[in-house]
Amino acid sequence: MTGSGARDLLASACGLDLHPRAFPPDRVARTLAAGVDVVLYRTENQDGFRLHVARPVAAHLWDWLAAAAGDAMDIGRV
Repeated sequence: MTGSGARDLLASACGLDLHPRAFPPDRVARTLAAGVDVVLYRTENQDGFRLHVARPVAAHLWDWLAAAAGDAMDIGRV
């Protein structure tokens, strides 16, 4: 997911400090986001993140993120 609000959206879903100084590009962490176990990767783009989740819970996380984000950012399924 990318966009100027991506970090704030993820921060509202998990307990990680996602500020670029604490979680710089190419950093990976495992966390809970909206109650789902997520492997979070910070892309080279300062506003970008990749989220890796188990397939059975992916739809739940997708729905939560899409509802919370509205049209503020680009959330794409892979």
